[in-house]
Amino acid sequence: MKQIKLLLALLVVLLLTAAMPDKRTTIFVIGDSTAANKDTTNGKKERGWAMMLQGCFDANYILVDNHAVNGRSSKSFIDEGRWDKVLEKIKPGDYVIIQFGHNDEKAKPDRHTDPGTTFDANLEKYIRETRQHGGIPVLMNCVVRRNFFVKAPEIADDELLRTSTFKDGVKMIEGDTLIDTHGLYKEAPKDVARKMNCLFIDANRITHDLEQGLGREGSKQLHMWFKPGTEPSEPEGKQDNTHYNIYGATTVANLLADALCEKIPELKPYRTKATVTTVSIFRATEGTDHYANGVVMTAFQGKLYCMWQSSPKDEDTDDTWVAYSTSSDEGKAWSKPVALAVPSATDYCTSGGWLVNGNTLTAYIDLWQKGLEPRGGRTYYMTSTDGCTWSQLQPVRMADGSPMQGVLEQDPYRLNDGRLVGAAHFMPGLHVCPVYTDNPTGVSGWHKASFEAEDKGKTSREIEPSQYVRPDGTLVMLFRDQSSSFRKLASYSSDRGASFTKPVLTDYIDGRTKQCAGNLSDGTTFMVSCPSGNKARWPLVLQLSKDGKTFDKTITLRTKDELPPRRYEGRYKTLGYSYPKAFVWGNKLYIGYSVNKEDVACTIVQF
Repeated sequence: MKQIKLLLALLVVLLLTAAMPDKRTTIFVIGDSTAANKDTTNGKKERGWAMMLQGCFDANYILVDNHAVNGRSSKSFIDEGRWDKVLEKIKPGDYVIIQFGHNDEKAKPDRHTDPGTTFDANLEKYIRETRQHGGIPVLMNCVVRRNFFVKAPEIADDELLRTSTFKDGVKMIEGDTLIDTHGLYKEAPKDVARKMNCLFIDANRITHDLEQGLGREGSKQLHMWFKPGTEPSEPEGKQDNTHYNIYGATTVANLLADALCEKIPELKPYRTKATVTTVSIFRATEGTDHYANGVVMTAFQGKLYCMWQSSPKDEDTDDTWVAYSTSSDEGKAWSKPVALAVPSATDYCTSGGWLVNGNTLTAYIDLWQKGLEPRGGRTYYMTSTDGCTWSQLQPVRMADGSPMQGVLEQDPYRLNDGRLVGAAHFMPGLHVCPVYTDNPTGVSGWHKASFEAEDKGKTSREIEPSQYVRPDGTLVMLFRDQSSSFRKLASYSSDRGASFTKPVLTDYIDGRTKQCAGNLSDGTTFMVSCPSGNKARWPLVLQLSKDGKTFDKTITLRTKDELPPRRYEGRYKTLGYSYPKAFVWGNKLYIGYSVNKEDVACTIVQF
């Protein structure tokens, strides 16, 4: 009898829940292929920006309902009955984003409209009818095309602007200035918004600034640009200057979400954007070393620890030593740096990372033999139980007891079962190989995993790795690609790091610089890098993924505009945010990196 009553009670709850109206605010999107939902089967990479907009808002409060469709103009969207279907769903307080123009320009009679007359009339209809249903219209003009052509061809069909090679076989010459292709179609929505007193977002200007800022080459990384043989879903390659890939759509969605929140403050509380703060750990001055890099952080006994390699002027010189600093207030203030390891007559030293095991803090120190060609080194360690007093340097040992003939450059990753997984660059030269140990101290018992790297002589193609775990248990190791694809390489393990697949190119954009990856406390994968698509080490970006495959949330941490000028000269003193490494402590992600390879900074992301 009790079970029957319980079942009846559950049934009543379910019926009441089903009958309750959805109190979430809906953001409807109507528009064309630049915003539309795309086919993602078989690894396809094309995305519309509105497809990624839900990731910018808390789905418990804001629902994004994307009705944008490939090839539609302000006219055909109405003629096909698509607008009527949206009107049926609008409830008071919902928002309707209206963005057309790409296809209104086309000469096809079922799509074409004219700015100032038919185009404006359609936009006014959308605004008027949205308001009649209690909705709030938001007018956007069209996003830009990636058009750096010195002289754009005079063509009736803008689809030809999607590629850099035209049907006459002539390859257009590109310059450094983004050229507008929309003309009055980007201006008409501004006029209509003023006339109708409608909220307006200048998406054209926002995306213009994005593409121009990335430049002729960097902007390709936003779009469906793939060389033949590099992307399985586009085996013949592709050059599309109009449509976005995953990274591009995510970036644009986040920029437009920011603009929406500025225009509509009521949306701000539901913007899924972490709190980001940046603090200075060390700043080079006339009285200090002028070179700093290889920043690695951890937490031990309630304090933060940061180590980095330091030298008076140049990178990787015989006078390079390892400094460290501490913070007792969650990273707000840092102690004056002191020496953790100093060079000897035979070796100089660099930072190798940290490992916390119970009441012991282990610091990995990489010793590089002076004058060795090709360059290479070995990993040593020192331990402390108080964070102040350190043991003597001892070699990290392999499972057979021999010293590790390679250097660690990233903290080992501890799996749920306790196994430690990482990677070292082994001599001769710097040839990467994943390593693992079941010794919780991380100072011995290391095995080389089964792994096939590509030999490039002094180094492997794959270098400077980091790792994370997908929800299905797959261990993923990412690498910088020394072959300058400007995309990350990835290798996969299904046996707890004992073997890894041959590395393959991913669609994760890179700046050919060290990156880091890992998992937040809830399992979300994070990736911190400079996805510039060239050698520029900016912007510094945090990307997040629930499945460890598609990184559909992007948080820009530091931009080029925030980058200070370099104050001191030195060998390999690259401008930018170099070699970020991150770790989770509580509900915060701490990201350490160098600025222009002379200052040490930490960006803290609170979720």
